Amino acid sequence: AMISLGAEEDTLVWYWALEKDHLKVSTAVSDPDVQGHQDSTLAWFWAMDVQRDAEVNDWMSEFYRGHWLRAKALKDRWEEEVELLRAEGKWTINFFDYK
Repeated sequence: AMISLGAEEDTLVWYWALEKDHLKVSTAVSDPDVQGHQDSTLAWFWAMDVQRDAEVNDWMSEFYRGHWLRAKALKDRWEEEVELLRAEGKWTINFFDYK
């Protein structure tokens, strides 16, 4: 549609083709506390111009802040899980060494 409206090439590089999966409601927006949310991702258009959106809209700034905090919490949980797995491996070795 944008091509038929005469959009310039430098404008078109910012946009991807919309697919049906992009248009479904994300739990990140509708219910961020729903179980199993950690694997959900946002559609590409949510990350087009984050800085400008945050400057123009307070609610978008709040949305991006919440999304960033959830992503950081997920990263922190995975780092903790890696640390625990390494420790459990050492504990197992120690158990059999001193048995």
